[in-house]
Amino acid sequence: MSLREEIFTGLAALLAALLIATGQVRLNQESLADRVAPQVLRLHVLANSDSVSDQGAMLEVRSLVLELIRKWSDEAQPTEKSEVVAHIERQKAALTGEIDTFLKERGFSYHADMEITDSYFPPRQYGNIVLPQGSYDAVRIVLGKGDGHNWWCVLYPGFCFVKEACEAVPEETLAYLREHLNRDDCLALLDRRPDFTIRFRLFPFLNP
Repeated sequence: MSLREEIFTGLAALLAALLIATGQVRLNQESLADRVAPQVLRLHVLANSDSVSDQGAMLEVRSLVLELIRKWSDEAQPTEKSEVVAHIERQKAALTGEIDTFLKERGFSYHADMEITDSYFPPRQYGNIVLPQGSYDAVRIVLGKGDGHNWWCVLYPGFCFVKEACEAVPEETLAYLREHLNRDDCLALLDRRPDFTIRFRLFPFLNP
């Protein structure tokens, strides 16, 4: 076997190992998400388009929804995800109406559609924890055509940060997770180190 063939074979084996490792990491993360998801309700807002005005409307709707749900939460003091889901389902028409009125007052002709659905999310860091990629229940709000960039956070327990800056997850949220998840899963959420880092020392052009 020539040197060129050996290099090619070695590169092929390295790439195969990388694909296997990446697939295993994804499976591990999705498995963790399956265990975490029953305790989590996410908020997912899709803008009508990527225009400046539509993206601005999406952020305003996000803030409106958070304010409405937090106001109820402060009064009701829910202790389980199911209570929040039941409230949103009961108030779906009222919440959608509030959003539509909000949009109309600002001159937008489109409407909002809201549903609680199962959605796939990429990994996302919230303050001092990271939620793994996987499927989660989510309050999904589509504005108009829903063709624009979207915004998401964790509605319950309270992870939602309006600011882009990294903020610490509230202690009561961490206490909720410690109560409902096993110790290893809690530690996995708090661990922000990557699962693996691979550097191609012989082939630097392949480095991320």
